[in-house]
Amino acid sequence: MSNKQIALALALRGYAANRRQVLANTKTRGEVSGGGRKPWRQKGTGRARVGSIRNPIWRTGGVVFGPRKKRDYRLALTDSFKKHALKIALAIQAQANGLIEMKNWPTDGKTKTLAQALSSIDKQQITIILVKSDLTLSRAVKNLPSVEIRLAKNVTAEDLLRADAILGTDEALTHLKKRANLIESTKPTRRAPGKSKV
Repeated sequence: MSNKQIALALALRGYAANRRQVLANTKTRGEVSGGGRKPWRQKGTGRARVGSIRNPIWRTGGVVFGPRKKRDYRLALTDSFKKHALKIALAIQAQANGLIEMKNWPTDGKTKTLAQALSSIDKQQITIILVKSDLTLSRAVKNLPSVEIRLAKNVTAEDLLRADAILGTDEALTHLKKRANLIESTKPTRRAPGKSKV
């Protein structure tokens, strides 16, 4: 595997791990209700000695080394690493002709109109990139299972790789490329506070 493939694999693994919800949880013998009284006396019964009915070897007892909700599966992804993964994913989409610029969107908010506008794109999974939220477009996309909307400031490498085509206006795609450092940002530089040069 190349370094780019490894970086993408680590990024996708991190996004999946950070979304993971820990649902499996078992109770230890101290958490299972009951078991405060010794079931039978220590000696003289002929049975094995036991101190609690919540002993882990009993059917209704606690669980030893079972899954716990406290387990943390999260993986730390630095901002620079996320940006690097985004840059690689954008390059992959560009090579596959997956970045498509749209001049304008249907403004009536109807799913049928949007579906007709997207019918010329021979792709299965489509992601629309917006600079800011558009309630009209969101309403039109709601009944199209193969189309989803993402804001340019929140797009991840996973979003780009999951889609067969990335649609957006020139402004949205430019914003995305700036985030991935494919285009230099035009933000003015701030001078550090200090003495003037006069």
